Amino acid sequence: LASLPAIGVLGVLCSLTRGNCIYVVLVGLLAYACIARKGTHLRVMLTAALVAAAYFGWNNLLVPAAGVQPSDSALVLSIPLQQTAAYARDAGDATSEECAAIQGILDVDYDQLGDLYDPAIVDPVKTHVKGLDDASLRTAYLASWRDQGVRHPVVYLDTLLRANVGYWYPF
Repeated sequence: LASLPAIGVLGVLCSLTRGNCIYVVLVGLLAYACIARKGTHLRVMLTAALVAAAYFGWNNLLVPAAGVQPSDSALVLSIPLQQTAAYARDAGDATSEECAAIQGILDVDYDQLGDLYDPAIVDPVKTHVKGLDDASLRTAYLASWRDQGVRHPVVYLDTLLRANVGYWYPF
């Protein structure tokens, strides 16, 4: 528990070095909150909230105020894009509305999306992104991504773990 501030600082620093690390850090802190001693859950959750606030404050307030150009939207959505491709390969129950929303941001047919899924790298999917700059297309995609994740959370968890195995698997 005494190392919680250090964990928070390292979580922020890790998240600032790579876009998808914020997910790993927050999932790790939430998992830690689940196994923490009684009475420390709130402190761990507060640390997670502070890490998230620092990350989003840095990227959405300080960096734009400094005039730094934002990164590619596809980079920020690497994990959701990877989960969408895994879902297309493994679940097979996408609605026509979800397919249309996903095809709104990709230049590949939904039926071919599962073939692009590679658990180790998102580049085969990311190279087909076309419509993330359009807020309505991005919103429709994120709604479809959310709905599919609610229906098949195990597919999403498996994809998250496989995409970040280098961060947590020691061998």
